[in-house]
Amino acid sequence: MLVLKKWTLDGGEPVSKIRIDLPNVMFGTSHVRGNTGTELRAEHALQIGALFTHHLAEKHRRKVTVAVAHDQRNGANAFAHAAAAGAAQRGATVRFFGMMPMGVISWCAFNHPATGIDGVVLITGSHMAPERLGIMVLEDGLYCDSSVTDQILNGLQEQCTSTLVAEPMRLGQIQHEDNGWHSNLYLPAMNKLIKEEKMKHGSSVLKLVF
Repeated sequence: MLVLKKWTLDGGEPVSKIRIDLPNVMFGTSHVRGNTGTELRAEHALQIGALFTHHLAEKHRRKVTVAVAHDQRNGANAFAHAAAAGAAQRGATVRFFGMMPMGVISWCAFNHPATGIDGVVLITGSHMAPERLGIMVLEDGLYCDSSVTDQILNGLQEQCTSTLVAEPMRLGQIQHEDNGWHSNLYLPAMNKLIKEEKMKHGSSVLKLVF
């Protein structure tokens, strides 16, 4: 059962609070992890997307842009769409990059000013067993520190519903990006770095191709 309550943020922005009972999760050093569909559910991704967006909006005091990506793990695509929906529900502009490695999405988000991205939600199983997934949040090019993850975790554990919903005219949009970012931004930049290192050390290096 969902319990809806109207309330207002300090800034006067009207939102709703939705209560959803979920299994408790914990942040590790970099992300929330759990068995897919039992310990960790798409609803967690939805709420983490909303809570992370809320943190970014409070920090920057403006409408924010959140990037969402995922790996090839079973369930990752569904979780990523849930996270994107949560972020948009809180009012963010969401740039959905689909399947993309963490190194590529983090570099594109934080090293290229044209993206205008304030934070990243990445769904990845990383090195874990195939039945497990993780939800990772990044800002300023780094894993979010405990002050941010504790805030998100408190929202989940309080089940304040953890989902912050903007008024209809303030809902965000989800923009689906093509993966040309690999070849248009990331690979040229990496090749440039490789060439610079080669000039420094005079060593033979491979060129990245896409």
